[in-house]
Amino acid sequence: AAPGVVAAAVLVRDDLLVAYVSGDAEVTQVREHAARRLAPYMVPDTVVVLDDMPLGTSGKIDRKSLPAPELGPREIVAPGSDTERLIIEIVADVLDQAVERVSVTDSFFEIGGHSLSATRVAARLSHTFSLPFTVRELFDAPSVRAMAEWVDERLGNDSVVAPLPSGDDLPDLGSIPRPSRPPLSAAQQRMWFINQFDPASPAYNIPFAMRLRGRLDTVALRAALADVITRHEVLRTRYPQDLDGRPWQDIASADEVTVDQWWCDEDVETLTSAGFDVTRDLPIRAGIVAESDDHLLVVVLHHIAADGESLRPLVDDLLHAYAARTAGHAPERPPLGVQYADVALWQQRVLGSVDDPDSALGRRARWWQEELADLPDVLELPTDRPRPPVASLRGAVVEFGVPEGLASSIDGFARRHGVTAFMVLHAAVAVVLSRLAGSSDIALATPVAGRGRAELDALVGMFVNTVVLRTQVDPGATFGEVIGQVRDTDLDAFAAADVPFEHLVEVLAPTRSEAFAPLAQVMLTLEQSAIGDISVPGLTVTPVEAGVPAARFDLMIGMTAARDAAGDLTALSGRIVYATDLFEDRTVRRLGERIVDVLTTGLADDTVVVGDIDLADATERAAIA
Repeated sequence: AAPGVVAAAVLVRDDLLVAYVSGDAEVTQVREHAARRLAPYMVPDTVVVLDDMPLGTSGKIDRKSLPAPELGPREIVAPGSDTERLIIEIVADVLDQAVERVSVTDSFFEIGGHSLSATRVAARLSHTFSLPFTVRELFDAPSVRAMAEWVDERLGNDSVVAPLPSGDDLPDLGSIPRPSRPPLSAAQQRMWFINQFDPASPAYNIPFAMRLRGRLDTVALRAALADVITRHEVLRTRYPQDLDGRPWQDIASADEVTVDQWWCDEDVETLTSAGFDVTRDLPIRAGIVAESDDHLLVVVLHHIAADGESLRPLVDDLLHAYAARTAGHAPERPPLGVQYADVALWQQRVLGSVDDPDSALGRRARWWQEELADLPDVLELPTDRPRPPVASLRGAVVEFGVPEGLASSIDGFARRHGVTAFMVLHAAVAVVLSRLAGSSDIALATPVAGRGRAELDALVGMFVNTVVLRTQVDPGATFGEVIGQVRDTDLDAFAAADVPFEHLVEVLAPTRSEAFAPLAQVMLTLEQSAIGDISVPGLTVTPVEAGVPAARFDLMIGMTAARDAAGDLTALSGRIVYATDLFEDRTVRRLGERIVDVLTTGLADDTVVVGDIDLADATERAAIA
C-alpha cells in the first residue's frame, strides 16, 4: 500500500468477524472508525495489522493467505470525556463488572448485556442526562462511546461534568408527600382484583426455598427474617378497601408485626399451596422443614408485594441479617432510601394516567391499542385434551436441554445480527407455535423488570409488568427475516413497556374467560441472573425448587442462560411449565425438542425458509407414511 493508504479485507473465522489492514493503520482508530459508521453486527471483533496485504497473481487480495488472528487479551479503551466516564460507570454497575474491565468501544451486548439490562441502562441514562434515551437508542448506539456521542449531540456540548437536574416537573423518588392512605401501583391493582375474585387461589404465590447445610441457628434465622420484614415496608403491608371500594396500602409499623403473623411451625409443606387474602394477611409466610442432615427454609410471597427480581435483594438482606444475628447483634445496613409506596406515588405522578390521552402513559396506551387490535382471542395449539370452561391452573414441568455448542452459536449469531439472545429464542418459539397452530399471528407474553432506576435494585416489590410481543410469521420468510421482524417488535414493545398489562386487558380483550389467559396464552422468559450457592457463617445455602408453579398460561417457556466472566453465553437450559388441563408430558417434551430443532437449523443457515424446517421426528414421519 502507498503511504497514507490503507488496504483492508474482512472475513469470518470461527464465528468471529476478523478485519485485516495494512498500510497507515492503527487498530484503535480502525475500530472507532468502524463503530461510528457501521451497524453493530458489522463491526469487526478483532483487527489484524499486516506489513503487506497478500495479493494473488491478478492483483486481488489473496484471502487464503491471510493468517489466523492471534487472540490475546482484548484491548480496553479508557473513557476520554466526562460523558463517557458517567456512562461507563452506569454500564459497569448494571452488568456488575469493574469499570476497568469495560472498554468504551465494546458493544454492550458483547459484554453480557441483554434486553432487561438494556432497559436499566436506558432508564439510568435518561435520568442522569434528562434525555429520552430508550432501548432502541441503545441498540442503535451500543458502545459507551456511541452513547456518549448521542448524549453530547443532544446536549450541544462536547461533554458534561455532572448529571443534569431533573427539572421541576420530574420529582425525585421519595420526595412526594404520602397521603394517609397511599394508593396501589398499577401493577398491584391487577393483583388486588384477581385476589378478591379468589383469595384461596395460590396462582399468584411466589414460592422459593433454600437448602441450609451445616449448623443452623433457627432462632437467629427467624430473627433475620423479621429484620427483612422490618426493612421492607411492602412485606408488612395489607390492602383493605376504603368506603368507596378503593384499595389502599395499609403499612403496619414494625412494632405491630408479630412472628405468629408470618412464621409457621406446622404444615410447612403446604405453605406454597395456601392462598393469601391480601386485605387481611401479610404478603409473606415462612417456615422450616427439617431433613436428615439439612434444613429447608420455605418462603412464600404474594405477587402483590414482590416479583421474581425481588428474590435477589430479599435473599441478600436475609443472609446479611443472619450473619449479624449469629454474631449477637442486629444488622447494621443503612436504611433504604425509598420504599415501595414512594415508588407507587412517583409512578402515578410522572407517568400520568392511561386514561389521559396527553400523558406519557396515555400516548403509549394508544400505541398498544393499535398494535394489538384484532388479536385472536386464543392461540389454538393442538392439545391432548379439550379446554375446560374454567382453568384449574394446575401445572407440571418439563425440562429440556440445549445441545453443547448451540448456546455459543446463539450468542455469535445475535452479535453478528445486532440482536439479543432473547430475540433469537423469541423467533424460534414463534416459528414453532406458528407451525403447530397453523396461524401466522403469534402473540407471546414476556415479563419486563420495571426497575430502571438504580434506587430500585435493592427493593422488594411488585415492579414487573407483562408485555405482549405480536409477530406475523410468514411461512415463506427466511429465519433471518423472522429475526429482523422480531427485533423491531421487541424494541417497540419494550419502549412502551410501562403501560399496565391489566389496562390492555381491560380495553383490548374482547372475550373475557376463565378458560384461558387474556391476550396471550404462551409466556416466554430468559433468566440470566440466577442465584447460585451462597456461604454464610456455618452454612452453605442452595436455592431449590419450591414445588410446581401454577400454570397461569397454557405454556410458560423459560430459558436459563449461563455466562462466563467475559459475558459470553456458555450454556442454555429450557424449562416449560404447562397446564395439565390441556397437555401431556410427552407433548410438551416434543415442543422443547422442536424449539431446539428450529434453532439448530436457523442458526446454521439463516436463509432457510421457516415453513420448510422439518419439525417431525422419526415416529411422526413413520405415522405419516
